[in-house]
Amino acid sequence: MKPWLWLSCLVALTACPNGGVNPPAPPPPPGQTGYQVTVLYDSSVDAKYKPVFEAAATRWGQIITGDQTDVQNVDTSSPCAPEVSIPGKVNVDDVVILVGTFSEGVDGTLGFAGPCGARFSNGLTIIGLMKFDTFDLDALLAEGLLDETITHEMGHVLGIGTLWDRKNLTSGISAQEGECGTNPRYIGAKGIAEYKTLGGPDANVPLEDKFGPGSCEGHWRESVFKKERMTSFLNAGANPLSRLTIASMEDLGYTVSYNTAEAFALNLLPDLSPQNTSSHDHPHSTPIEPRVVIDDR
Repeated sequence: MKPWLWLSCLVALTACPNGGVNPPAPPPPPGQTGYQVTVLYDSSVDAKYKPVFEAAATRWGQIITGDQTDVQNVDTSSPCAPEVSIPGKVNVDDVVILVGTFSEGVDGTLGFAGPCGARFSNGLTIIGLMKFDTFDLDALLAEGLLDETITHEMGHVLGIGTLWDRKNLTSGISAQEGECGTNPRYIGAKGIAEYKTLGGPDANVPLEDKFGPGSCEGHWRESVFKKERMTSFLNAGANPLSRLTIASMEDLGYTVSYNTAEAFALNLLPDLSPQNTSSHDHPHSTPIEPRVVIDDR
């Protein structure tokens, strides 16, 4: 297994290059039902990566089914700056994600991802960003792991691990920035119900308590959930996105379809077999909070 991408805290990082920008893509057609994930790219993004981002957007649009209020003239230049800034304004139905890339190379920062702006009405993401090092994108693409990685990271943009605390869905979280709680837990009712259905023995759901900032408290616990898509580590083979993860989206306030879940079984026995790992050995990001609130009333 290997950790997911290292995603530096958006608030703390100011010095990475943005690359040039293109005019934003046209807004989605009005009147669409269901949940629409619109991805906008700055000019630094190579075309070979775009189908992976679009596939992840489609996947989350299948998982989340409930429409959010359309918002007109949302600024795309400032909420996610300086990491990604695309001049202009767009009509958002239901979330827009700005994507950019940079070049840093081996042992550098792999990327940034998270919600930049939350809705006034319900606190859910309305605008977010994803920005990655092309060195690592190329390596993940070559290994056939980019699709699972981008789906994982887009989940964080939409709120998994990044909005839990704001929605009072966690307990045992460390009060000290940069430290892990001794036994952080997920306490959302829908998530607990799915955990129990899986055979979970505890009263609530174990969150990651190791591997430092960027892994702990924002993912399902690796030692318990192993290959589930939203643990801290990307394992060899399939990493299913389970009903548990979908339940956490419902706890956040989304309307979801459990029919889109992938088959997953909880194996509580310790895995003593050798792990098939790849070259990316970096911890994941510290979950972040939105920088701005956008009025969607």
